[in-house]
Amino acid sequence: MELPVKKSSTGNIGVNRTERIIMEELDWIFRENIKEDYGIDAHIEVVENKKVTGNLLALQIKSGESYFSERAADDNIIYRGKVKHLNYWLNYSIPVILVLYNPDEENCYWEHITENKAEMISESSWKLEVPSDRTLDIHSKEELINIAENISEYERKFNWLLSHKKFMEELIEGNRIVLESTEWVNKSSGRGSFKIKILDSQTGNEEVALDWPTAYFGMQSYDKVFKKLFPWANISVDEEKYYDYELDQFKLDNGAYDSETGEYYFSHEHFREWRETLPPIRPYQSDGEVAHYRLVLTLNSLGKSFLKINDYLNE
Repeated sequence: MELPVKKSSTGNIGVNRTERIIMEELDWIFRENIKEDYGIDAHIEVVENKKVTGNLLALQIKSGESYFSERAADDNIIYRGKVKHLNYWLNYSIPVILVLYNPDEENCYWEHITENKAEMISESSWKLEVPSDRTLDIHSKEELINIAENISEYERKFNWLLSHKKFMEELIEGNRIVLESTEWVNKSSGRGSFKIKILDSQTGNEEVALDWPTAYFGMQSYDKVFKKLFPWANISVDEEKYYDYELDQFKLDNGAYDSETGEYYFSHEHFREWRETLPPIRPYQSDGEVAHYRLVLTLNSLGKSFLKINDYLNE
């Protein structure tokens, strides 16, 4: 009987190993690209003193013993690739780091992809030497920071918008973007999690497009964090999700309980007036320890203008 064959998980193992190093050893943010992004597997964001900096690096992660079969005279690892991929990485909006994962050693080796370091072999191929003593670990921190910071504030903001262009385009196509977030309220680190979902307007299916299981924002309020992370969006609560939660809370706080019927009686007009006094960005549920949000992102004037400028620059 013919049965499906399990695909190799080496690639996923390399991504997972890289994620653990970035999050556990460097204590930075790792964001895997779940949707196809043509040669960029993840983005990492530098965190300093428990505060996110906005300084980003893109990662291309290659996994497997085959990537370690060719060595230079000084034992550096020789990576070979296609020119079309090199052109993409050199023209990418933020610095691109090549990460090679060796499953035998469980180590990751890395190099910054630059025009000076890439050696052209032919019109269609190139190679890069990855130092055999440059493992991805806590000792890489300062060097990676220096690479990430080598851009202006203008470039950083533009790059951030560019990294979110796919979400803006989904909205233009008529789909919905939902942000789900959890905030640990009493943590001075500002710890939380974020998940971006795309809701298909035709099928109603939800697809997770971005998942940040752990992030730290210090003492910043989360309404300010949301606005900083998504400057291209108008942010509002998901009415369908919030209405029932807030109705139940209003009944408990303001309703009259009838023990015979087990029902709460209240004024719907007062409920509407009460909701109008609530902050526009708020959790739908909070127990004093953890707050839960489900917010809807729509394209604002900045997002619309950015898409027009980007189209013009790419003409």
